[in-house]
Amino acid sequence: MTATGIRQQILKHLEPLPPEQVKILLFNWLSSSEGNLEDFERLLIRTYA
Repeated sequence: MTATGIRQQILKHLEPLPPEQVKILLFNWLSSSEGNLEDFERLLIRTYA
């Protein structure tokens, strides 16, 4: 998937979440990865699927 497609999928998952959950997700992602979008998408899916 392209970076644009990944960003669109991430936005689709983030939009309905409360701000506090988004902050927690971002913190977890930045703490446990190199900032890779695919890592963030996997974290979202694993956490909220």
